Order: sequence, then structure tokens, then C-alpha cells
Amino acid sequence: MKFSYKKGFSAALLLILIYNSTVLVLYGKPYDPGGLGQSKMEISSMEYRELILMEPNICSSQGIIIVHSHCCNRELRNGQRKAWTQSKLNESNYKRIFILFLDSSCTNLNLLQDEFEKHNDIVVVNLEENYRNLSYKHVIGLTWAVKNCDNMTELIKMDDDIFVHLPSFLDRARRNKPINQNLWMLGRLQVQLPVIRDSSSKWFVTKQEFNQHYFPDFLSGWLYLTNKKTVINILQNVLSCYTCQIEALVNSVLEPYWMQKVFWIDDVWLTGIIAEKTNIQRLSLNSYYSMFSEPLECCVKAKIACPYLVAPVGDNVTLLEKATLHYERCSTLMCPKYKNYEEKCLEKSNNNLSYSVSIEAV
Repeated sequence: MKFSYKKGFSAALLLILIYNSTVLVLYGKPYDPGGLGQSKMEISSMEYRELILMEPNICSSQGIIIVHSHCCNRELRNGQRKAWTQSKLNESNYKRIFILFLDSSCTNLNLLQDEFEKHNDIVVVNLEENYRNLSYKHVIGLTWAVKNCDNMTELIKMDDDIFVHLPSFLDRARRNKPINQNLWMLGRLQVQLPVIRDSSSKWFVTKQEFNQHYFPDFLSGWLYLTNKKTVINILQNVLSCYTCQIEALVNSVLEPYWMQKVFWIDDVWLTGIIAEKTNIQRLSLNSYYSMFSEPLECCVKAKIACPYLVAPVGDNVTLLEKATLHYERCSTLMCPKYKNYEEKCLEKSNNNLSYSVSIEAV
């Protein structure tokens, strides 16, 4: 563990300037690829111990889950821990890590230290929490995984407000991963998403930032699965260190030069722009993703099997925990399946949103 209260805040103030920082999360929308807020990051070279304030000592699992979490979201982290305890994750040979940046509006280093000592599953990074900085969080999270998890063969990146039934998801994903391809990613594939040029939109992207009409196909950052070779390939290209091995990649991420070419929508950048450049195969598991929380809620209330394995829960920690218990119960008691789902859940919700489902047989 690397931790210093005084050095943590002083280094953060010296290294980062954030302008007009705003965090806005809209739950219930079909897709949320990034966020608002203008930020300018000025960073000089630092040592690893200055960048990483807290980190677990052991990561021996074959699978690692890197969860992007805002430092304020303690309840969501606890909800994820209750939904999938580390002992349950061990059954799938997986280790979960939450990666946090600092936010002066809610960061209490004493509380973070207590959380770290209790759970030993958070990585606290000495950079400012901001939606425009999610790409930095994404790269640092991947770098931490390859540096610290020698036995890693698979990696899941997800957000802290996402439900997943891990064993079922891994089963479907492994059935669908390519056999003769070393570089691959699986998740919710976003196809031909148009670039928004309306300056009044929060998704406004300038031509200087990205000059094409459509983004390359990319995987939603809600949750995707990939392998170690793909993670290393992405980092080599992000850091322009094309033949670097792990130690050199870790050293490169501490240098400021690569931050100048970051695109602020992290999943578009890493799983789309970079992945296309390096011929990483991106595969769709869209049938198993719900874009809304209401279908998941309906399955739980109606006590029926749900066709979705991944869904957003927003800040509804109770739904996260209940859905996990429900899926576990259905795996042993054989809940009524898709016909009942269509009868009970494919109707307009209280928000007058209609849902459709496509069941993918694998």
C-alpha cells in the first residue's frame, strides 16, 4: 500500500488544474458514453508512489474486474460487495478492484483509508475525479491490472452502477469469443453511432476532437470482457510504446506526453478508435444487455427468469442486491422463463417506455 495524506493533496493541487468541473449522470437513458465538464489537465512526470495512493497487495486471480467508481459512491461499492462477495468471485477465479480518483467535494481520506483497510479492494489515484478525465482513469486501471495481476488471462471493465450475473455472463462470453483470434473484446457493441455536432448537446464533439461523421464501432463502457493480450496491445498503442513489455508500459503511463492525445469519451477512444487502429475484434453480446433498469426490476418482482445478464441500476443499490439474489435463486429453482417474461414485462412502464427483447440462442 502506498499512502500519504499530505503528499496526496499537495501533489494533486500541483499536478492538475480542473476548470468548470461538472459531474452529471443520467440514469434511464439508452446510452451514456461520457459526461459534462470542461477540464484541462497539466501534469508533470511523477513517480508511481505519488500517483497511486492506495492499492491492494495481492492479485493472483486469473480474472480481474476493474470497476470505475466515483469516490463519493461508497454505497454503490458496498452494494457490489454484497451482491458479489469476494468469496463468490473466487468461485469464478476473479478478483474485483474499484478504481477511484479524488474529488474535493466528497473525498475524506480517513474514510477511504478505513474502506481500504476493511475491504482491500480499492485503488486510489492521485488525480481529479471528472467526467472529462475518464479516459485517464480507464488507462490507469488497465495499467494497474497488467502490472499487478501476473496470472491474469481475462479482464472485465465495468461501472459501479451496473448489475451483472457474472457466472452466466462469463459462460455466454466464453462461448462467443473467437477461437483463432488473439485480440478481442466482447460486450454491448455500439454500431455506427453518429458524432454529435450540436454545440448545445452535452455530447458535442468538435471536428478538431474527431473529424469523422460516425464513431468506429465500439463497446459500451458499462461492461466489457477482454483478455490480457488485448489490454497490453491497447496500452502499447495509447502510450506509443509499441514493443514495450509490462514494466516499460508502467513507466510510460507516468509520463505526460500521452495525455495530450486523449479523446475524452473513454469507451469510444479505447474500444473504438484504438481498437480499430490495431485490428482488435469487437463482438456483440447485445442480446444479454438491457439498456434500462425497468426490465430487471420486473423480472425480480414477477419472480421470473430474465433474458438479460447485464443492466444499469442507477443508484438503486437495493435493486442491485435483490437482482443478484433473484438470479441465484432462479439458477437453482428454475424460474419461469422467457414466455412469462414477455407476458409480464414487455409492456409500457410507468415512464411510458416500451421494451422489446431479442433472445439470442448460443
